[in-house]
Amino acid sequence: MKRKMAFVDLTNFKDWPMGGMLEYELAILPYLAEYYELDIWGYSVNGIAPAPLVLNGKEYPVYICGNCSTNRRIIPNFWKGLSLLGYKNDFEDKYDIVYAHTGSCMCAIGNMIDRKKTKLVYHQHGLSYLTDFQMRSLIQRPSFYFAQKYAHLVFVVSDETSTNNYAATHANVTKAHYQSIGSPIDISQFDMEYIKRKVENRKDVELKKFLYTGRLSKNKNVKLLVTAFERYVKNGHSDAVLNIAGSGEELDLLKRMKLELGINNNVNLLGQVPHDEIYDLLKEADVFVTASEGEGCSISVLEAYASGLPVICGRMPGLEGQVIDNETGIFVRDMTAECFHEAMEKMNTCRYRLSLNCLKEARNYDKSIIAHKIIECIEDLFKE
Repeated sequence: MKRKMAFVDLTNFKDWPMGGMLEYELAILPYLAEYYELDIWGYSVNGIAPAPLVLNGKEYPVYICGNCSTNRRIIPNFWKGLSLLGYKNDFEDKYDIVYAHTGSCMCAIGNMIDRKKTKLVYHQHGLSYLTDFQMRSLIQRPSFYFAQKYAHLVFVVSDETSTNNYAATHANVTKAHYQSIGSPIDISQFDMEYIKRKVENRKDVELKKFLYTGRLSKNKNVKLLVTAFERYVKNGHSDAVLNIAGSGEELDLLKRMKLELGINNNVNLLGQVPHDEIYDLLKEADVFVTASEGEGCSISVLEAYASGLPVICGRMPGLEGQVIDNETGIFVRDMTAECFHEAMEKMNTCRYRLSLNCLKEARNYDKSIIAHKIIECIEDLFKE
């Protein structure tokens, strides 16, 4: 008999909020639905209830436990997860497992579930909140703490070393088991034969197309990439292009920077790009660049790998266990424009070898592998 699982998140499982976290959930849900008797709990947005999810050919209704509004920033909405407290009768003694992907949701669940009867699983999407001191992160910080305190199992989307170090700092406040987990990608979305041909055909061609995908926030440090890229352009690569796909509070700053630096025609600010169109950008790029100050297990990096794109980045939590220096990418010596430019020039000498390694590494993160590891770790809770 299948165990009964409630999968809970502060989302409508469609288009709010978009990003890697939602892509992650949609990738693993079909596997969870196959293994467990699954109920999905989410939120309406602007009063519009989400349509059922179709998983493995079957419709799964999204049970509504609150409403979020897009005319306000995500910060006030974040605590909407506590609205689950009004649904105690729907959760109490009903589920073998409650699997939550937002801290405030787990805080509510931890206060209304008998932990001796129900296993609580919290999915912590990265550790960037430890270094990102923007208002959003500061407001969310207490929920991270309490979510991990209540949980039996905490998945941390980061490398194993960073996860273990993080777990050690919480040893006195929770008995939860911390498990490093990668991000899932759908390898079937990538035409490997085409990508291999592209890598072969361009192995002796200098880097011309750089790509960054993600938020344009202070913590992502995209302005550093633009400054470094200006040096690359003016060092004999006048036809090089940096495509930046994403939106955020630093968009206007980046618009001014590319004009002031004289590289307006070399830097394309594409705004928020639908995920399906990201594949086209990856297909045409030569290398992926990020100056992020911390990641989980970056889906952007993994999709770059599957597209044969080596990565230039800093040695930051998450990335330092995901990128293999001089094998699938290059770590900069310091987080400066000079060092990023140095890495861009160096990549011209080793891109072919690194590209082939990236294609091999990507297969380790196929969604089926990640989903089955999640299931295995959850099932281990019942052996204790």
